[in-house]
Amino acid sequence: MRVSILVNSVDPTACHDYAVVWLDTTRRAWSRQACAGIALPAHGEILDTGNATLLIDADATALLTLGGFAIDAHEQLRSIHGAATWFSLTRGFSVSGAWHLRAVERTAAELRTGRARPPRGGAPLAGHDERR
Repeated sequence: MRVSILVNSVDPTACHDYAVVWLDTTRRAWSRQACAGIALPAHGEILDTGNATLLIDADATALLTLGGFAIDAHEQLRSIHGAATWFSLTRGFSVSGAWHLRAVERTAAELRTGRARPPRGGAPLAGHDERR
């Protein structure tokens, strides 16, 4: 399963840092789609610490921390948003913000086995497409 998230500050009018990132939960890898103000290379690995999910680079340096982002054993997201922290290139220090689910992309095998359910909390998300 691949998940697209948006990371930005709680007040995007005051801090313009943002990133759009694809997380491949099967390969435990991430890739950058777009970003500004956040030092993110083109891709890296996902590390689950139990309390948070870290997006790390090739040197195992944590670049982005996603609080509350977790996938359960049934490939279901535990949340559609949460806290995020990163080092801001524009401000020169760590910034707290948030991550938000943008899209979920499932494989044909996941769809056949019935794993294509919306995140916990019920109905599909308005404005978020579930790609196949």
